[in-house]
Amino acid sequence: MVKPPDFKPDKALVDIEEDALDVAELAKGISASIVRMRANDGLVIGLYGAWGSGKTTFINFVKQALSKHDEKEQPVILDFNPWLFSGHEDLIQRYLVELSKALSPKQHKLMKYRMGFVKGVENFTDVSKELLIFAASLKGVPMVAGGVKALNTLSKGAIEKLSKQKPLSQQKEKIEKLLRGRKRKILVVIDDIDRLEASEVMDIFRMVKSVADFPNVIYLLSFDKKLVANIVKDFQRADGKDYLEKIVQYDIDLPYPNPANVLTLFGERIDPVIQEPGGKNWDKDRWSNLYRDYLRERIKTPRQAIRFSNAFNVAYPALRAEVDPVDFLAIEALRMFHPDVFHEISRNADRFTDLGQDEFDADKTDPPYFEKVLNLVDERDRAAVKDLLEILFPRVENAFSNYKASSSEMHEWKSQARICSSNHIRRYFSYSVPFDQFSDTEIYKALKLTVDPDKFGDLLIPYSKEISKHGKSRIPDFLDRFLPIVSAGQADEYLKDVIKSYLILGDLIVRKDDEDRSHFFGIETDLRVLWIIFAALRRMPVNEVFDTIKDAMKNTKSLHIPIRLLFYFGREHGLYGKNKKESLRDGEEGPYLTLKELKELEKIVLSKIRKSAKDNSLLENENLPAILYRWRDILGSLDEPRAWVQKIASSDDNLKKLFVRFARVSVSSNMKGTTETIYVRADNIADFLDLDSTAERVKKFLANEDLDKKQTDALGAFITSYENKKSGKSDDWD
Repeated sequence: MVKPPDFKPDKALVDIEEDALDVAELAKGISASIVRMRANDGLVIGLYGAWGSGKTTFINFVKQALSKHDEKEQPVILDFNPWLFSGHEDLIQRYLVELSKALSPKQHKLMKYRMGFVKGVENFTDVSKELLIFAASLKGVPMVAGGVKALNTLSKGAIEKLSKQKPLSQQKEKIEKLLRGRKRKILVVIDDIDRLEASEVMDIFRMVKSVADFPNVIYLLSFDKKLVANIVKDFQRADGKDYLEKIVQYDIDLPYPNPANVLTLFGERIDPVIQEPGGKNWDKDRWSNLYRDYLRERIKTPRQAIRFSNAFNVAYPALRAEVDPVDFLAIEALRMFHPDVFHEISRNADRFTDLGQDEFDADKTDPPYFEKVLNLVDERDRAAVKDLLEILFPRVENAFSNYKASSSEMHEWKSQARICSSNHIRRYFSYSVPFDQFSDTEIYKALKLTVDPDKFGDLLIPYSKEISKHGKSRIPDFLDRFLPIVSAGQADEYLKDVIKSYLILGDLIVRKDDEDRSHFFGIETDLRVLWIIFAALRRMPVNEVFDTIKDAMKNTKSLHIPIRLLFYFGREHGLYGKNKKESLRDGEEGPYLTLKELKELEKIVLSKIRKSAKDNSLLENENLPAILYRWRDILGSLDEPRAWVQKIASSDDNLKKLFVRFARVSVSSNMKGTTETIYVRADNIADFLDLDSTAERVKKFLANEDLDKKQTDALGAFITSYENKKSGKSDDWD
């Protein structure tokens, strides 16, 4: 029977017999030294190693080896975990209380061999009491909770002694005298010092050096030496290594794990999962290449081996019959060690799959694109990532070496369920949602929040502010994921809530920079919002539409989305510049709204436009030009919006803002890619302002004022259009 997979947390080993890293003998040697060494003045041992190198495992092995010695020789062991008290100012006091508790008879009642219950073994009761007194009086700090409880076990005489506190130096001298008279040692283990705050790291060293440097007390301090030396350097403005040398008398540099041992540890953990029936064949050649070219430098420590094997063991079983195990292991490695590359592949899977002999297929290979993928990682890692991608994807290999695959090889990839097959690549990401996309759970959670537009806004508005390195927010992807559940009837319980929430939020989640300008058919974000609203409307009884829309428009903080929705409804009646009626509903069904209802919505929208114009918030709306023209269409005249623009434009600052709002982007494409051009139509400006006088003002801005890039582009584009118009040329931006 195949052994079930061993899922273990990122946790140190305890049993020395499980040693897979060849440190057991060293641990036994250190334990023997602790037993033999004289520590009349105390001793500090430093255990050094990088994170994940096995320091805690080594400490566990030392403690287990100590337990094998004669009972009389075994030290009292205190594992002091500063993490439990991190953030407290009384870290030293808490240590003294913990040490007192470790030496108290109550603590060792069940371990009779330690506290004098076994003949010949020393009792530390008196030391325990004096430590509590010392802790209670240290710097006048009130006794911590654990110490107060411990004081209840003291005699009346000890309590009276505490009330008549002697100077700290005398209290410490008494503790030192008591400990110096003991043959038995005390081993204090402090692990993970390098994970504390800098001030707490220094507190630990001050404690060990000056406050708790007791006779017969051996400290075993575990940390990353380089990291802590830098902390000391920054904190003390002194050489960190020199400082440590003054504190630590005995160094143990934990040997860096043998790569073969780490690989063995990793292999032992994934082998049971690989061996279970139902999976694809294990390609030893590709595995050896994967390990040699990529994994060898990524799995160097036991911690990395455990974390990676756990990730594989969790994800692979559900897909064993659907994916190639070596490919899956490789893509998991990318997910863990180079997540940007992993997510890039998951989003652009088609660019990595298949590769045939014909010229049309070969043209799909894009070396510059794969160079960009490699640039997602640090320069020192690019060669290894390139090797890994070439192992996984022949198309990448083709991009850099002109490799061509035969049709028989392509069929083989598919039969093996390789990741380079377009039929299978999506399976490798089916368990994982790329960082900028949304899971079903997130979308359905959002759907339920539509019952409260404020809470829905609390969720969506931050998405509009999470900007990727490509300059786009997470909103377009959210809307694209939300639309299908509405269209498919999975949101029927929330149709009114969906319409209200999106109308009320509207402009707050729409960013012009989210528009896809990479081609002529890019989808505007506000159109995505309207698609969702109409998807809900199509599933709603028509007699509920007006009240739902009216209620939302009264409460909305937006202008552009409600105006666009109003104009779609108007086209059903042939209004707003459209002589021909356009049905928004299927077949011979009538319009969503009656003409009377439409006119009532017009009043609501017009009132909001005028309010926004009055408080000048209208100038801040990215869709200002469209709103101005819709304002005109509702009234049937440009007079009112023109008067507002002329009033606003009397201010130079407002005029600059106005041109930024009128600026648009034109996209042109050719064999080399796409080009964006900023334009401002002089004809549009002429609808609201006198062109000649406005052009003179703009030229002065450009010549004499410090403008930001958006202002410079917009004003310059206007002057170009204005001069073209004056010379009889037309602006052909479409």
